[in-house]
Order: sequence, then structure tokens, then C-alpha cells
Amino acid sequence: MDKELIKVLSDLLDEKLTPLKNDLKNINSQQEENIAILRSLEHKTDINKAEHDKLFNDIAKLSGSVENMRKDLSAVEVVTARNMENIAQLKLVK
Repeated sequence: MDKELIKVLSDLLDEKLTPLKNDLKNINSQQEENIAILRSLEHKTDINKAEHDKLFNDIAKLSGSVENMRKDLSAVEVVTARNMENIAQLKLVK
């Protein structure tokens, strides 16, 4: 009789634990999927950071180029002003 009682209790316990085991498997599966997604997002973040750094460097180079162009344009303006002055003097001499 004790063996029968133990068998019945064991079966009942197995019956009650089976859904919990299934739930645990589902939770573990979901956790693995979440970890994979997180790793993918971390990788994408690293790629975005590298692209951001490259853009930052490109902007710095462009900023330097624009500043050089401004200086060159100022020099052209000065030369043009001198040429206009020289032309005006030549017209007076004529």
C-alpha cells in the first residue's frame, strides 16, 4: 500500500510539475532569443558609433577646408580690389 501511495503521489507530482518544466523550457528559450537580440543590438551600436566617429572626422575636415576657402576668397578679394584700383589709375592717366 505504501508503494501504491508513493506511486500515486509521484504521478501526481509529475503531472503538476510537467507544466512548470514546459514553462521553464519556454523561459529558457525566450531568454536565449533575447540574448541573441541583445548581442545583435550591441553589434549594431558599435557599427553606428564607428559611422558616427567617421562622420565627425569628415565634418572636421570639411570645416578646415571651408576655413581655407574663406582665406583664399579673402585673398582674391584683396587682389581684385588692387586690380580695380590699378585699372582706375590707368584710366585716369589715359
